[in-house]
Amino acid sequence: MSAWDESSWVDYDAEVLNVFAGGGTAWIEYRYTIWYVGWRRIRTDSSEATTGVLGIATSAKQSGTTVRVRVTDGGGPDGLAEITAIQTK
Repeated sequence: MSAWDESSWVDYDAEVLNVFAGGGTAWIEYRYTIWYVGWRRIRTDSSEATTGVLGIATSAKQSGTTVRVRVTDGGGPDGLAEITAIQTK
């Protein structure tokens, strides 16, 4: 099953605080207007898709633009939701 099938778009605007990639994983730290979310792992179906998510997140962080994220309901290795896609508003 693809990560996309297990996820849905979140209706809150997200502010990207930090972006990290290394050691075979990629993470984004973000918060919604109403609460701090924290670090979430990026889980996509291909390395190209992960690169795309990282590119959008990095650009949003640098410009201060809010984004929308698509996340799983949880069940990642640490029990937290994982990011499967990101888009600018």
